[in-house]
Amino acid sequence: MNVIIPESRLDEIMFKYLDFKFKDLEQVKGKHADIIFFNSNERYKPLGVLGWEEPDNLWISYKIINNIFEFIPLLPSEIMKSIGRYVEDRYNLEVKNTLKDGGGVYSMLYIPKI
Repeated sequence: MNVIIPESRLDEIMFKYLDFKFKDLEQVKGKHADIIFFNSNERYKPLGVLGWEEPDNLWISYKIINNIFEFIPLLPSEIMKSIGRYVEDRYNLEVKNTLKDGGGVYSMLYIPKI
């Protein structure tokens, strides 16, 4: 079944989805990023979901991009832009660049900074 989402409602739908998906996000100071957002309900917390760093870069875990793609099949770049607008709106952080984090050993989203 195909569902057509008007572009004018895309952010509204995406924001509601992200509000649900990110309802338990916590913020911590990261080792490689200034702020790491991670889900406090996850059993293991070695990787965050989002990482924000000066100057206005938002690192987004490939896992959340893939998860959203399953819900709303958009180009990854469009998903990332929408997440950037979400972070600007919900967390009052300026986002100029959205970057995909592959989640490797030296991930930007590695936490915590001790």
